[in-house]
Amino acid sequence: KLPKPYNSFSFELSKSPDKKGSKVIIHFCHDVKPWIKKSDYYSVWKHNLKRADLIRINKPKIGKPVMTDFQMNIEYSLSKERIKIIIDRFLGFIGTILNKYFPKIYLISKKYKNKKPYRVCFWTPTFQSDILSFCRYLGNHPDYDVVVVLENPAGFKKEPVQLLLPVKAKFLDKDHRSTIIKVKLFRPHVTIVDGHLPPVRLARKLFVLWHGFGWRFDNFGGEFFYAHNAITKACGSGKKPNPNFIWQCFGPEDLKYRRDVSGFAEENLRMLGSAQSDDILNTKLDKEQVRAFYSIDIMNKPTVLLAFTWYHGKVFAQWGDDTKLFKELFAFAEDIGINLIVRMHDKFRYSDDYLEHLERLIENYDHVMFKFKNQDRDNLLDILVSDVMVSNFSSILNQFYFTEKPSIHIYPGVKHIWKLDPERNNGGLLVYSFEELKKAIKMATENPDCCKEKSRAFNKENITNVNGRTCERIERELRALINR
Repeated sequence: KLPKPYNSFSFELSKSPDKKGSKVIIHFCHDVKPWIKKSDYYSVWKHNLKRADLIRINKPKIGKPVMTDFQMNIEYSLSKERIKIIIDRFLGFIGTILNKYFPKIYLISKKYKNKKPYRVCFWTPTFQSDILSFCRYLGNHPDYDVVVVLENPAGFKKEPVQLLLPVKAKFLDKDHRSTIIKVKLFRPHVTIVDGHLPPVRLARKLFVLWHGFGWRFDNFGGEFFYAHNAITKACGSGKKPNPNFIWQCFGPEDLKYRRDVSGFAEENLRMLGSAQSDDILNTKLDKEQVRAFYSIDIMNKPTVLLAFTWYHGKVFAQWGDDTKLFKELFAFAEDIGINLIVRMHDKFRYSDDYLEHLERLIENYDHVMFKFKNQDRDNLLDILVSDVMVSNFSSILNQFYFTEKPSIHIYPGVKHIWKLDPERNNGGLLVYSFEELKKAIKMATENPDCCKEKSRAFNKENITNVNGRTCERIERELRALINR
């Protein structure tokens, strides 16, 4: 019998009478049973169970010391930034006197003041997709001063997309102990998040810019119970009209879902479309500019993007042995003369054995390139250089529809997790077997316009105004939120 900390909600453990902090949460099972072999989570559960023996509750690892509220207040009060704020407020007081008694001098002094009127904090552990595109837009806007809190900012600065299409903002490490203080000193008017909220309230206003439309039913197991609690702490309840809160929706179907299933008041929802569609439609990069960032020959061969980025089990498990099918697919791609970019979920989500098999496999193929979501975060360049996409209904498909290039959808056979019926609601080809997948890849590379009309129809029905000016619409709503 497993102890209570294994496969438990953190919510349940927080109510436990034990205050010594001796519990360890290894995995979250929600209302499914991952120990049953038919479960989608079985392989992850089994992998974690083997690692459970490595945990020593009596000898926990000591992490970085966390500052108390008192320590944070002391550091905040004595910081240079805080002193600058005090001086700035004093000068502002002097300015009101000048404006009243010496208006000409006041107008002259204003010419030398070069402050942007709006301060925005992006809190986004995974900096990619729509929130990255909108941040890039705001960073170039003359009215906005932008701070981005993310994981491993030094790594992001080295990413190809930042080197070619830089975001103009100040980057802070989410895990650094002084980050919260620095953001507080920045005094943002609004915090923009993509689902992960900061541990404390950073601004009075909150704007949620979700990272993908998708098909998956993301209220499974009651996750939005915790989201609503976090939003309430950050800016007030989202379940009733709230002048301090906006949740961006991709289109009418998304708005209906957020209202009826996620439980948000319709007054807090806005149909604004996809920010990343602007980058996909407007970015002028040719393959010659990006070829140095790829180990495959993107100049002379068609490239197929295999994007399996939302499910972290085995990709082809419903069709047979995963590694054998990958090997067969790699050999097939070599035979018909195409490249493969394989984008997987976060690397740490897969078992060591599975990763070792894949790593040994790709050593034999120079036309295959592997990427993991937590290491190669942004997908924009992959979308732009690829001629075809294959995915298991990850929301990256929605972004690929904007290119109107062929998309192939692997139907995983799981019927109880969809908010949109994937068989009737998609913008490309649908395959049910491995042989169908190979035929679809060959056909799509030979007929690049085969999905153009279906992609347009999906976007017209589900995504608001795909016209290359979505970020302008979002910025207008953001400005209105700040000025309320």
